Amino acid sequence: MFHIGPCPDEATFERLLDLRDGFLARATEMSEAELKARFRRCPSAFHCVLRRAETGDELVGYFVLLPVNEKCREALRTGAIASGRQIQLSDLVGPGDKIAALYLSVVCAIGARAQRAAIEGVIATLRELYSSENVRYLFARAATANGARMLERLSGTTFEADGRIHAIDMGGYALIAASQPTR
Repeated sequence: MFHIGPCPDEATFERLLDLRDGFLARATEMSEAELKARFRRCPSAFHCVLRRAETGDELVGYFVLLPVNEKCREALRTGAIASGRQIQLSDLVGPGDKIAALYLSVVCAIGARAQRAAIEGVIATLRELYSSENVRYLFARAATANGARMLERLSGTTFEADGRIHAIDMGGYALIAASQPTR
């Protein structure tokens, strides 16, 4: 059983930084200090995938969805920002501010089940922000074949692992824009 939610505190964030031998720093080409500054500016952007166990929750993955302002959205759209590391702290939306778009930075998980849980977590988070905050645009880049497959699953559109940032209007994808089933 998995639980997915925002990274609750800096101690958990430190564990996230260590996961898969520091994959986040390598994937983003950012230092741990830069990543910590992002976390402190926008902690709700970092989501943990936890496996429930009798001995406590085990961190088995995470994803990073950066909420960005209008200026950054336009820079992503025009190609002025060509990678996530170029997004500045001032581009990130603080609590209570209007989110112009989201940038899917990194998805990392250990094992097939955790990978599925992470992707489902990304979809659920996008769906929630689409419906509650009216966030329509997602920017993402597929740097690997796995990343391209994940974006295909999210959007239903074919993606190449070309390393380019793509703009996705989430309103066009039933997986995200469809109303959530009631329980």
